[in-house]
Amino acid sequence: MEQSNPAAAALMACMNYTKDEKKQLKFEFLKMIMRLKLDPARLQLLIGFFESYVVLTRREEELVQQKLAETLSLKEVAEMTEILTSYHLRGKEEGKKEGSIEALQGTLIKQFRRKLGTISNETEKKILETKNTSLLENALENIFDLESEKDLLELLNK
Repeated sequence: MEQSNPAAAALMACMNYTKDEKKQLKFEFLKMIMRLKLDPARLQLLIGFFESYVVLTRREEELVQQKLAETLSLKEVAEMTEILTSYHLRGKEEGKKEGSIEALQGTLIKQFRRKLGTISNETEKKILETKNTSLLENALENIFDLESEKDLLELLNK
């Protein structure tokens, strides 16, 4: 915990700890990443890794935040709040983006199935593999002009 090494910070999550030690582990992890002064991308990576392995309840998170507020200076609390807020906002944005892609994919499959009566597994797979929002939106906007699965696949391959 006294290391100034990002790998050590990440690996803290994989330590053999008890349920009662989780809050203290997260507290020490957060203090460690503050000392490291990493760029936002590395911070996001470390926090994401850590939180995948050390899952706290809402109450436990509140207790950690309370302990940080009692222990750190006002400046450090502001920095920590900024780090954690940024991390959570990025996660929400990524979730929204992923959700909207999934919604577009699902709508395109349903609408194309309705238009043709059925679509092949290959075409459905291609739609689900397409992660480009613009391509999916374009296919939906032009669905009435598409006459076959081949037309749809050509549009998605652009």
